[in-house]
Amino acid sequence: MKWRKLVIIPKDDVSRELLYLFFQGKAIGGLWENGEKIIVYLEEQKTLDDLPTNLVKHLEETEEPESDWKNYWKKKFPVVWVEKNITIRPPWIGPTGAVIDLVIYPGLAFGTGHHPTTLWCIRMLKKYCKKGNTLLDVGTGSGILSIFASKIGASRIVALDIDPLTQKELQRNCALNNIHPQKIDFKLGSIADVRGKFDLLVVNIGPNFIIENAPLFEEKLVPGGLLIVSGFERKDIQKVCYKLNLLGFQETDRAVQNNWVTMVFSKSRK
Repeated sequence: MKWRKLVIIPKDDVSRELLYLFFQGKAIGGLWENGEKIIVYLEEQKTLDDLPTNLVKHLEETEEPESDWKNYWKKKFPVVWVEKNITIRPPWIGPTGAVIDLVIYPGLAFGTGHHPTTLWCIRMLKKYCKKGNTLLDVGTGSGILSIFASKIGASRIVALDIDPLTQKELQRNCALNNIHPQKIDFKLGSIADVRGKFDLLVVNIGPNFIIENAPLFEEKLVPGGLLIVSGFERKDIQKVCYKLNLLGFQETDRAVQNNWVTMVFSKSRK
């Protein structure tokens, strides 16, 4: 069998997210990131005539014979050591012996722990999420943050996404981590659809989404609740902080890795 290999460079971060949503509805052989590039493999007979080229800065297409690319794909997902006793691994790699050994299948939903934003969201949850806390995970993707929160003792966890396919990813990853699917409440829709208030809210999507939805974040947090935001670069810090400060949020913590930013804000107790 021959394979078609697409190398795509998105125009920007928003385009990248929209391209992932596009590919989640397609029958593709494999997909991963290599720096700014998205690598996609398709069976030779498959077509992507509806690829949204308006989201693409650069596109290359080549043909490859049957090869070991599937095993190469697996090699793109080694074990990630978040901290000394926290690891993330795909299911084809055996247990690491870490106290918290997360198993995440690298499907099409974002969140394998290999990107600095996911990594630092986990570290911030480890630092600030206390046993019995409630969590709203906005844009749950693979469910990695919700699953980690469950492992460290969060009580009520709501995993929110607009893509129905992420529910299957979450269910698969819950099974891989021996977590009962009812432990994490998956919601399809917008933040406004979620009932109740939470001790923590985590969102790893992008600066525009954070700014546009900041009032809803404030609404869904208890007084003194913590907001963990990520998915943006250094250049976006000022505008993100400006919007959140207007709503009474105060910066509590910050981490920057490879120009990617993760920040923690506390909501006013008033």
